[in-house]
Amino acid sequence: MKAILFFLFSLPLLAGVNLSEIKGLDLVTGEKKTIILERPTVFLFLSSKCPCSKGHIQHLNELQKQFPQFDFIGFNSNQDEKLERSLKYFSNSEVNFPVLRDEKAKIADLLGALKTPHVFVIDSQKDILFEGGVTSSRTFSRAKHHYLEEALTFIAKGNPPPKEHVRTLGCYISRNE
Repeated sequence: MKAILFFLFSLPLLAGVNLSEIKGLDLVTGEKKTIILERPTVFLFLSSKCPCSKGHIQHLNELQKQFPQFDFIGFNSNQDEKLERSLKYFSNSEVNFPVLRDEKAKIADLLGALKTPHVFVIDSQKDILFEGGVTSSRTFSRAKHHYLEEALTFIAKGNPPPKEHVRTLGCYISRNE
């Protein structure tokens, strides 16, 4: 029931916002980037200081390769992370997708992202199809359930995911500088 309520209340939130074009500083390349969203997209909230976020990067890279029909975009929304630290971390990491600096946590607030890693799968009509944690553990190697992978498998086949909302484990996104 919670998943249904979350889903219903999330749709009006996204309806008034243009998520078709997202601009920001890509912390992986250090360049300003404009991303046009034309197909299903996985929004990933990541942190340069959260071990839970770091522990899922390799798995997220593998999912990006496994599901090429989805775009993957990371967001660094923690307002207490200095830009220099985030640039250094993400440019030296093995992230294979853009990670945009989310100034003033606007995207995180819009979607209701609470922790890192926190994911949202959004279809081409900008509806949320899945929201929650990447896995059932803060540490990928200890996870018994791979929620994002399961959701992407179902969505790629044209089916709704078995769970539209799962618990997110990780470090809280800081909204204060």
